[in-house]
Parts: sequence; structure tokens; C-alpha cells
Amino acid sequence: MAYAAVISLKQTIKRLLNSSHISILPPSRETLEFAYEEVLSLQEVLEKFDTSNSSSSERVNVLDEQIREAVCQLEDLLETNVSNQLLSQSEESCLGGESCTFSFSLNLQELKHDIDSFSYLVYKLKEEYINELSSSLPNEEDDDINISVPSRIYFERNKSKMVGLCDQFCEIRDRIMGKNIVSLLGMAGIGKTTLAKEIFVDPLVLNRFDCRAWVTVGPNYKLERIMKDILAQVNPDINDTMLVEGENKLAQYLSKVLNGRTHLIVFDDVWSPHFIFEFLHIISYDSYDCCRFLIITRLRKVAIRSSTHLQRRLCILNNTLFAIRDVYNTMTSILTARSLLCYGPPHQYPVQICSDLRLLRVLDALTIRFYEFPMEVLKLVQLRYLALTYNGKLPPSIFKLWNLQFLIVHRHVSIKSSGSQSFLPIEIWDMKELKHLQIMGSDLQDPCGALLPNLLTLLDVSA
Repeated sequence: MAYAAVISLKQTIKRLLNSSHISILPPSRETLEFAYEEVLSLQEVLEKFDTSNSSSSERVNVLDEQIREAVCQLEDLLETNVSNQLLSQSEESCLGGESCTFSFSLNLQELKHDIDSFSYLVYKLKEEYINELSSSLPNEEDDDINISVPSRIYFERNKSKMVGLCDQFCEIRDRIMGKNIVSLLGMAGIGKTTLAKEIFVDPLVLNRFDCRAWVTVGPNYKLERIMKDILAQVNPDINDTMLVEGENKLAQYLSKVLNGRTHLIVFDDVWSPHFIFEFLHIISYDSYDCCRFLIITRLRKVAIRSSTHLQRRLCILNNTLFAIRDVYNTMTSILTARSLLCYGPPHQYPVQICSDLRLLRVLDALTIRFYEFPMEVLKLVQLRYLALTYNGKLPPSIFKLWNLQFLIVHRHVSIKSSGSQSFLPIEIWDMKELKHLQIMGSDLQDPCGALLPNLLTLLDVSA
């Protein structure tokens, strides 16, 4: 739902603006405050129509999904930028044995263009959303819209009606409007490509995207050839000398051409489940706000893996999977994941946690036994919830997780207490966002006047 995403983004921005640990450099504060006002405006619109008696049409649901995607993508971009700056400053301050800093400065000006683009996109979506809910006009198309069709598109719309594919046509087209990656799965000869071509030249699609490209991938693809095909379609005036450049140069140029332009790229006849990840890695998207991809494949594993790239929750029912390289690499490639939940049977052997998932807010690893504290977790500065099983002492650097609200540490049942007193690091008092603290067999040190103002629950800890 768009409303939940809007509330999440509002809270993220508000937390940054009000943080006592972060100094937002001018004019970045003004940029962030502008984004906050835009989010408040969007919230008001959604609240108004959520309580109205208007029935939700299919088009309204599509718009709701588009708003949600735009909001989520800005939040991803914002938190990625913040995480990178905080980690960089923290590492620099710890060099040479210095005491690590707990105060940071942020420069968000490189996000100004993204925030401006978000503002414009949200304005258009809000306008259409309001019109759809308040208007009874049956015709959704606007005859005054000017549609520009990129050159070097090598087929035109089939004038004949598709037989038996009308429902699938509308469903896939609407999903492309709202989701970054959509897969079209089916055996050879059933009409996947025909259906995709009709979607590719549909007036709503033409109006939605600044540029489009259609590329046949095949089983033996080369990224260099694919990038050249895309460039020839999205930038017809490209200098031919650019097309003879190497893969890295082509990737840099294609990223520059696509940045800031809404675009749809259809990848036909995809055989490799790794293809979309390789493409997105080499193009190095900082934001998924403007891109849409349609994957046409006859292989279920390609469709399933492609659709997980922008997944936000990972639930692991067998902790042994962390030890399988291909599975682990797949999980670490899902950079937008917000939750990692390890719900498998208790696992007594140490495994590596996905520390590359820098946007994680929830990490529940109680079913995994850690013999040493997983220091890579301290890179997950967006964590709100951390639960793990560990018998040692928490490191003083735990304070780096300054966003943490829930900290739960269980002890392994086979280890008996030595009877000696175990204290939590004094730095625990710097974690002002803590609401729930549960650490078996540990005592809090004298706070010397410090407080945890948001603490509501204290379990298994002696104060």
C-alpha cells in the first residue's frame, strides 16, 4: 500500500532532521525539509481518499502501486546515501586507534536532482490519482497528449486484435507501470513475444516512458552487444565511434544516457537467471525510480530470480542456506531488502551474515549460534531490530547502531554461567533510540547520569 510506504519515508526523513547525532549541512537541510513537505502533502491526499466513498478502480490501484514504488525508491536512495556517509566517517574516525565518533555530518546535495524528480513525479501521480477517484469519465486517455516514439524501434503495432490475451495484456501492462521488474513466463510458441510487443507499443506505455528499447538476449549473450543495442534505440544520434568502445566505457555512457529518463527495456529470450543482476550491476543504478524491465523467458528459475531483485523481506527457513555460495550471493544481491528473518531450526555452526544488505532494518538471527560477535553487523547502521544468540560480551562499538530500537541477545543453552558478573559496555547508554533491551545474564553499568529516554522494556538485565 502506498500509504504505509509514505509513512515510512516520512519517519525516515523526520528521524534525520531531528537526530542529535547528525548535522545536516546547508543547503542539504532545506532540500530534505522540502522532501518532507512533499511527503506530508502526499500523505494528506491518500488519507483524504482513503476515507472517501469512491470505489477503487483498477487504474486507481495501479496508481497506488506507482506511488508506493516512487516513495520506496526515494527512501532506498536516501538511506543508501546516508549509510555510505556514516560508515565512511565512522571508519575514518577510528583510524590510528582514535575513539570512534558518534557525531556525523551529512551532505545530501547530490540527491537534490532525485528529490526534485520525485516531487514532479508525485505531483503528476497525485493529480491523476485525484482525477481517477473523483471523476466518473469512462475514458482514461487524453487525446491532447503528445506521444514521442523513439527511433530505431523495428516493429509497429499489430492492427489486429489479440485473441484470448486481452486479460493478460492489461495485467502485464499495469504491472509494468508499477513494478521495476516484471517477468513474462511461458513455453515456446504460446505468444509471449507477441503479447510483449503489443504492450511495448501501447499508447499508455508510450506516454509513460521517455524512451524504450527491445533487446533479444539469447542463451549466449554478451553484455557489450546488449548495451550497444540499447544505446542505438534510446539515443539514435549516438556517434558510431562510441559503439566500438569497450564494455566499461559503454556502461558509463549508457548510465549517463538513462539517468533521469523514464525508460522501459524489454529483454526477450532470457535463459540465464543471472542476466538481470549482471546488467544492473554493470549499469550501476543509484536509483530505480525511472527504470522498468520486462523479462521474457521460458524458464521458471529466470522469472523467479529476476522478480526477487527488489524484494524487501527475506525469510530463511533453513539456516544452512547461508553456507551455499549461490544462495548467499543471491541474497546479498537483493540490495533493497529491509528484513532478514532466520526462522530455520537452531544452527550450531557459524555462518556469514549478509552485511552487504546496508538497508536492513530488521535482523532476526536467534536461531543461529555465534561463537564470536558478528562485527559485520555494525555496518548495518539502519538497523532498528537486532536479535541473535551469542555467549560473549557485546563490543563497545555496538553504539554504532544508533538507530537500534530493539536489542535482544540470547545465550546458548549448553553454556553455563561462570558465576562472575558480566557488564554491558558503558556505550549502551549512548543508544538513545532503544525501546526494548533484553540481554541474558548481563548487568548495566552505572550510567553516571545518562538516560535511555525511550526505553520501555528491560528483560534479563540487572540495572
